[in-house]
Amino acid sequence: MSLVIATPATVANRTLAPTVFLDMDGTIVSTDMHNTALTFLHGLPNSFSKYLRIAGYWLGIPVMVVVNYFSEAACVHGLVWVTLSRLSVADAELGRKAVTAELLRSLRPQLRDEITVHQAEGRHVVVVSGNLSDWIGDFVHQTLHCSLICTHVSRTHDNRRYTGRVLGSVCVQQEKVNRILAVEAANSALARALVPGTQQRVGYHGYGNSHNDALFMSLCEFAWPVTPNSRLVKISQIKNWPTKFFKVVEQSQTNNAA
Repeated sequence: MSLVIATPATVANRTLAPTVFLDMDGTIVSTDMHNTALTFLHGLPNSFSKYLRIAGYWLGIPVMVVVNYFSEAACVHGLVWVTLSRLSVADAELGRKAVTAELLRSLRPQLRDEITVHQAEGRHVVVVSGNLSDWIGDFVHQTLHCSLICTHVSRTHDNRRYTGRVLGSVCVQQEKVNRILAVEAANSALARALVPGTQQRVGYHGYGNSHNDALFMSLCEFAWPVTPNSRLVKISQIKNWPTKFFKVVEQSQTNNAA
């Protein structure tokens, strides 16, 4: 499948290279993909099918936890099948709106501010996520005003229902690196000098919260672990990456502070 990414932004007729890459789940927002899936399911219109999906998801969680330990991509395949198989696109719209609202509630305001600063300083910001475009796309584009590299899901030929299958590869671990390199290869304007003796792209920033993000963060001159898990803490210590620890601030508190 072809890489899906928004055209680089233009300011004063100058094309901006996408130099800031951020993981989504656990980094920009405090929630994770499993919570997103449950939020999506609970947001669907009331029906027997809805509650059957929810029950199937809860029953499948122990299996997905074990599978995720060995393969994050395989876990996503299972999650997509349980939540989306034969679901109508029209019904999914309510679930998508519920997800957007939940992501806004779990948004780390410190990360929102950092994204705003990067954009104000002329950098193009790209969210690189294993999550689904049909779930997080509205939030990334309309709230964060970022481009998105993520996992895509297939629909039936009439575009009325989801098949429950991932389209192409799940955008996790090495696939995040592959997608970033594909962007560079597709656009010579994005070519970057390397930090001497490394594969780090000069001027790139990378944000992640998990050891699974360390692969794409290692492409960046500036790597920023955000509330990292224990394995990323160890990697950060070896690579001398400065660690950021953030807490969620409720949206109402943020509004009151403003």
